[in-house]
Amino acid sequence: METQSSPVNRFCDLVMKGGVASGVVYPLAIAELAKKYRFKNIGGTSVGAIAAAVTAAAEYRRRTDGDMTGFDRLAALSDELGQTAPSGGHKRRLLTLFQPHPSTRRLFAVLVHALNRETTLTRTAAIIWGFIRAYWPAVLASVLLSVLIWLGAGMLAALLFCLIAVVVSVAFWVYRDITEDVVGNDYGLCTGMGVDQDGQEALTPWLHGLIQDAAGRGSHDAPLTFGDLWNARGFPPDWYAQPTEGMDKSINLEMFTTNLSFGRPYILPFKEDKIQLLYKKGELEKYLPESVMTWIGKYSEPYRPHENNGPDLELLKLPDPENFPVLLAARMSMGFPLLFSAIPLWISNENYSTPRRCLFSDGGISSNFPIHLFDGLIPSWPTFGISLESRLPEDQAEVYLPQKYDEGYGERWNGFDQKKNSASRFGGFLLAIISTMQDWNDATLARMPGRARPCRQGAIGRGRRRLESQHGRKIDLSDLEARQEVSR
Repeated sequence: METQSSPVNRFCDLVMKGGVASGVVYPLAIAELAKKYRFKNIGGTSVGAIAAAVTAAAEYRRRTDGDMTGFDRLAALSDELGQTAPSGGHKRRLLTLFQPHPSTRRLFAVLVHALNRETTLTRTAAIIWGFIRAYWPAVLASVLLSVLIWLGAGMLAALLFCLIAVVVSVAFWVYRDITEDVVGNDYGLCTGMGVDQDGQEALTPWLHGLIQDAAGRGSHDAPLTFGDLWNARGFPPDWYAQPTEGMDKSINLEMFTTNLSFGRPYILPFKEDKIQLLYKKGELEKYLPESVMTWIGKYSEPYRPHENNGPDLELLKLPDPENFPVLLAARMSMGFPLLFSAIPLWISNENYSTPRRCLFSDGGISSNFPIHLFDGLIPSWPTFGISLESRLPEDQAEVYLPQKYDEGYGERWNGFDQKKNSASRFGGFLLAIISTMQDWNDATLARMPGRARPCRQGAIGRGRRRLESQHGRKIDLSDLEARQEVSR
């Protein structure tokens, strides 16, 4: 693969939106941008946070070793995730990253069975059949009892009883699995840890290895931290003389997470001085590789309650932001609700007599496209915001780059009412309500004049399907160099 590096004094910022399919497409866009620019500020949410973490690691390796190996590794990621798993069949490597906890395998099997269904009818049928397959003992017991009723009361009564018995027994078992096993697993089907029967790692250990590899380190070496990024070589350039907030960091990586217990977002690494972040070793070690937990323990201190008579909860202080592992931040940002367990941490401040246990879940709950992360009054270089759409209108360009500083972003059109099937239109209406509740703030900010983003938003490609089918094609960035000179 071509290993072309950008000039040492040309920078850009990068923000990536959350979304499962985005994780397959982002690496190709990032690899192309890396040939023209060096990344200064990098942000993302959910899957976008994973891409941001690996991008920061690759940029760190370029600044440290002077090569593009990290970006080469990133560019190969799409093909890697699309490969068939060693066990054969139609199972892709991407799916192996999602490995359920032993106690939640039945519910996870139902979810997997409903994947990749094109219509509402087939999706509903797949879910029903998934429940029957996953909870077959309850179905079998209901059928056997129905046979006995058939012998005594007739076929109609037996069929009616069988239908009611199957629904009630499966529903009871599902209720038990959710209220006991999912809740006991910190409200998720998967912890993110584990290795399947083919030796394929789950999301967190796989991501740890990817970040370390992109940064030029081994899995058992010291984990990449925010301090490593901040102190990397190569910034500021000779021409830069604008000492503003955040510009003292050579590579500035930021991600969103959502504190469900407090009902608000947090930016990682944590910036609030008035709170103390704490953890219990027995809780956190379920979600991180052993080498990362060893690093965290090395830079942790025992927590002392404000009052001498306060309860001893055996809590430890999380490392300061400079020693905070990038992996932990990425995992806290990427925690799809119910699919992945929330990360339990404890928060202490002067308002509480004792620390409060908080659950941190997906950053996309509160800000799925944080295009505003690096806004400022005077831009020094472009900001590229990548937001993937399922399908763009025919009259909208594949890549949108504003020609003038005050040009806004074209509206994101959700054509749910244009679908042929009435059930799909109704489902799209409900999903549009949820999407609006979640993303209205991000959508509004994306349309505002670019306070520090003259090249603010690029919707790369004509939707997920075309990007997947043409993922090898090059993204033309030939005219961006001149625009950056103008923006500077």
